[in-house]
Amino acid sequence: MPCPQCQHENPPGAKFCLECGARLTLACDQCGAQLPPGAKFCLECGAQIVGSRQTAVDSSDPVPPLTANPLTPNTLSSGERRQLTVLFCDLVGSTEIAAQLDPEDWHRISKEYQQVAAAAVTRFGGHVDKFLGDGLVCFFGVPEAHDDDAERAVRAGLAIVDAVQTLNKRLLPSPPPLPDMATEEEIPVPSSANISVSGGGLGWRPVLSVRVGMHTGSAVVAHGGGASQDVFGDTPNIAARVQGAAEPDTVVITAATQRLVAGLFVVEDRGPHSLKGIAAPVGLYRVVQASGVRGRLAAAAAGGLTPFVGRERERQTVAEAWERTQDGEGQVVLLSGEAGIGKSRLVQDFKAGLAQTPHTWIESGCAAYYDTTPFHVVADLLRQGFGWAADLSTEARLDALDRSLAVVGLKPAQAAPVIAPLLDLPLPEGRYPPLFLSPEQQRKRLLATLVAWVCGAARLQPSVLVIEDLHWVDPSTLELLGLLVEQSAREPLLLVLTARPEFRPPWPLRAHHTQLNLNRLTKRQVHEMIVRVAVRVIPPGEMLEALAVRTDGVPLFVEELTRAVLEAEGAALMTREIPVTLQDTLMARLDRLGPAKETAQIASVIGREFSYALLRAVSGLADEPLQAALAQLADAELVYVRGLPPEATYTFKHALIQDTAYESLLKSRRRELHRAAAEALTGRFAALAEAQPEIVAQHWEAAGEAERAMSAWQEAGDRAKERSAMVEAERQYRRALAVLATQPDTPARASQELTLQIALDGVVGVSRGLGSAEREPMRERVRELSAQTGDTRQFVFSLIVAWALPIARGEPRAALVFAEQALTAARSDGSNFALAWAHMAVGQTQFHLGDLDSADEHAAAALRFYREGDHRDFPTEPGAPAQGFLACVLAHRGFPKQAQREIEKLLDRAQRLALASQQCLAYACAAGAHAQLREVPAVAALAERSLSLSVENDLPPFTGWSHVFHGWALALQGGTVDGIAELREGLAGLAAVGTRTNAGQYLGWLAEAQLLAGQVSDGLTTIEEALTAVPEERLFIPELLRLRGELRAAAGADAATVEASFNEAIALAREIGTKLVELRATTSLARFLARHGRSAEARALLAPLYAWFTEGFDTPDLQDANTLLSEL
Repeated sequence: MPCPQCQHENPPGAKFCLECGARLTLACDQCGAQLPPGAKFCLECGAQIVGSRQTAVDSSDPVPPLTANPLTPNTLSSGERRQLTVLFCDLVGSTEIAAQLDPEDWHRISKEYQQVAAAAVTRFGGHVDKFLGDGLVCFFGVPEAHDDDAERAVRAGLAIVDAVQTLNKRLLPSPPPLPDMATEEEIPVPSSANISVSGGGLGWRPVLSVRVGMHTGSAVVAHGGGASQDVFGDTPNIAARVQGAAEPDTVVITAATQRLVAGLFVVEDRGPHSLKGIAAPVGLYRVVQASGVRGRLAAAAAGGLTPFVGRERERQTVAEAWERTQDGEGQVVLLSGEAGIGKSRLVQDFKAGLAQTPHTWIESGCAAYYDTTPFHVVADLLRQGFGWAADLSTEARLDALDRSLAVVGLKPAQAAPVIAPLLDLPLPEGRYPPLFLSPEQQRKRLLATLVAWVCGAARLQPSVLVIEDLHWVDPSTLELLGLLVEQSAREPLLLVLTARPEFRPPWPLRAHHTQLNLNRLTKRQVHEMIVRVAVRVIPPGEMLEALAVRTDGVPLFVEELTRAVLEAEGAALMTREIPVTLQDTLMARLDRLGPAKETAQIASVIGREFSYALLRAVSGLADEPLQAALAQLADAELVYVRGLPPEATYTFKHALIQDTAYESLLKSRRRELHRAAAEALTGRFAALAEAQPEIVAQHWEAAGEAERAMSAWQEAGDRAKERSAMVEAERQYRRALAVLATQPDTPARASQELTLQIALDGVVGVSRGLGSAEREPMRERVRELSAQTGDTRQFVFSLIVAWALPIARGEPRAALVFAEQALTAARSDGSNFALAWAHMAVGQTQFHLGDLDSADEHAAAALRFYREGDHRDFPTEPGAPAQGFLACVLAHRGFPKQAQREIEKLLDRAQRLALASQQCLAYACAAGAHAQLREVPAVAALAERSLSLSVENDLPPFTGWSHVFHGWALALQGGTVDGIAELREGLAGLAAVGTRTNAGQYLGWLAEAQLLAGQVSDGLTTIEEALTAVPEERLFIPELLRLRGELRAAAGADAATVEASFNEAIALAREIGTKLVELRATTSLARFLARHGRSAEARALLAPLYAWFTEGFDTPDLQDANTLLSEL
């Protein structure tokens, strides 16, 4: 396999020359088409490939890539109208040259000429239709069109001239002529041939020259058999005549072709020529060389705004909202309506009306691809607000960020470190003081900072903040909007929001809120809009009527159909071709784009908004053709463009245009493009892929790459979970499971599903409650999969998942079965991870059942096996509950000081936990331990911290617990009314997420608060409910019996009944071994006896028990007992 460039022999199948690096491509003997190495038949004409002949292609040439999916014979058999550029190439003086050469030599030379010429054509995406003797007939635009077919043809023509000149160097002899040989002048040369010769012993060699001519025009193309196309029309005839008018070694094009490539090449105007058989003179241009100029796209929105019609009432309403905003009364305006109804156009009209009014305008929009990406819209808003130049360094961006923050009254040292990550800005070490904030605390700071930034900017100058397409908003951005909606009433800030009807705002309607539902245009308004879009060409009355009927009053339909009419050659013709639906109209418009249609299709796969760089990577197009295609899209007003390549960003003018372009792709083509997008994102755009794995996941899934899609969705879920965005994490884990479900049932799939089910169960547990009914099928599936896979560690965790459901529902006996099974399996597994979880589960269950010895033993074991690094990826972890209930056990067994030390360790551990859910669990455990010791101020403080975190991160179970703890503490500190209300709120919240664990204890707290508030009757009712709420949780029953005694005493029950309640509490406390509750109940009984003149008896009961304690004398229970003893 010799390389034609350097003659080096390469091994079969080589794609590049081993010696010179030239690209090798197999060429078809019949049609010259490029083929992959090793091909046995031509993919163009079906001819058999003999000898695997290959040619070299100069890889340094900026070759526009081939994107052809060639039209099949069936597609073209009936013919279609296409624009194409026809290239004719002819060898000058071939007859005279052939007469001077041996037939075998001439055959070899002519074949080499055909090969290099055909290679040049196919290299630029052209199609060699046929060889006519020593000439070539080539088409650009068939069988597949490109957006720059004329340019490709011209480049191919120049490449043919260069290739033939290179071929001459090989044909000429390398040694100089010897003195005794004949000179060139002695060898007869035909006068008509543009050749030179060399002679002597080496023989005569020709110097070849070619003429290239081309013309662009319309033609009807049909499949002619093999690789040939039948072309009807005068375009090929004109191209042939132009070739005849060219001089040797030149490329000549017609004015029609020049109009399409103007600026891309240096040309000489040859003026109009009369060509044989062509009625009118044809303007000709000689192409000198490529100009090196790349097409530039407009920096502003393509074509300006659509003329605005109607909406007077809506315009007035928005204007009035702005007037109030200027007076310092912030407003919120939500524009709602179906796609294409004119929401965005109304916003832009309002913007134009503010041109002469001092204001700040910032706008962005949501996208379907980013509906699970936290703060995507916010990051875009920030970049607009800061207005950085594309070439600004990181340091300069940070300096600008600091200045921008300071201007609105924020402290850069506090604000910049939380905003910078949102903008992908690395923070140089030492620039800002460390914040020592957990991710959840950073999120809280970020929300507060963003609100302060927006409001601060508004105080400097009345501002308009526009967020479009809220039906695709991510939960985190929606949370921020909720804060802004509530806080905008006192700021000179106008929030303008748009959404489709399916969006329901989660915030309550306030006086400063306005929702506008946009209706369709009237018939009169449609007529007016058509005329204004048409500008200088007023459609006839029947066309106006047809458009009005078919557009049905939707402004987008009116705009697009009217432009389709104007783009047609004749109004009457286009009237018959107007599609019945918008889909057909947009498809027709896309088809008229030619190769730019493919660019629109590729872009539609990427998303509503796409960058130049990513589109270039996905499409594989070089800069010149890509910029030409995008310019065509912009000229057609299909996209808006911001910036210049390669920093440009494009947005489809309408989502429907993007949808139509996407739906027009074959499923196989969609998969290819999604795969290319995913590969580009994970390759060149790895940082973006890492930051937004959900986007990569969507592409892999649509590409049919199930394994990669599943992994990417899982990574997206993990990343969302790390940010404590549990709602997004749940969505992404479910998407991963849905993809995985499409795969064959194999052991590998079962293992992957088990991992995902455990992750999903974790986020659902912390976001919806461990007792949530949604966890039932997850628990069963996890158990099935763990048994199926045989993975002991996963089997242990599956049992922990199974254990968590009954323990959350207040069924510790059922939970203990799973916990003990988990411990047995964990001992078999032997890993610290498994043993820590299993011992925690057994210990916590025994704690609820009232077996303090067993709870103590397993809590200590869990902490012995616990390693922080083993559990970072889980929404909950075993260390906090193990340490928490160990502290509770120590408190109950009468060792308050030891319990306090465990609480201190727990709170220290909480600061190192990564996730908000883990921290909330640690705070809840610590608060619970403090509550056993009745250290009310500490309970209140921890409840406030847990409440803040849980609300920020949308963790309803922890929100419920926090309200219960805080309400109880508030009531005991004197705020009984508010405390009772908050207790009820917390209990309702826990019930909503299916959490019954500790329900008896919490109802007891409510009864205690009712007692303090004087609501004795309600308290008695509540305490009876508490005693039957979770009967299996024996540990809390003694305290409930004590509270029942206090309530009965307050209700005036007889002494025997009250004493019986206290004695029952004391007896059960002794049985369980909770010295602390025994002391509390004994103190209550002693106080009751003393009030009834039985002080000696009271002292005899209390003193020995108090004397048993050896520590914790400063805790409330022991202080209360000591005070009573001193009074007896």
